Amino acid sequence: MIEALELEEANDDAGGFRYSIVLREYVEPPPLAGPLDDLGAELGLELDGLADLGLDALKLPDLLVELPDLANPVEPLKPAIEQLQQVSAAVPALLGGLRDVLGVPEESA
Repeated sequence: MIEALELEEANDDAGGFRYSIVLREYVEPPPLAGPLDDLGAELGLELDGLADLGLDALKLPDLLVELPDLANPVEPLKPAIEQLQQVSAAVPALLGGLRDVLGVPEESA
């Protein structure tokens, strides 16, 4: 179908013309759903069940061994941290003689 037609005389050549045509294409609508489009629709519930089974398989590690609670990883480390703080508290006193030899002034806390 021709939607628009423009025609103009061109001065490039004797008897020359320029034209522009705008065409519109008619596209048939898609056909209605046929019997093959519903193929497998009766499997919907079975497929849902299989999907649930797959999601249950993600919980399999919980069934094999008990996984530790990872809510606060610092709690088991607290005794070691306290020991480290006690040992490191003595370091400035141990380095006092070295400071005197090197002439480094003590830092105020």
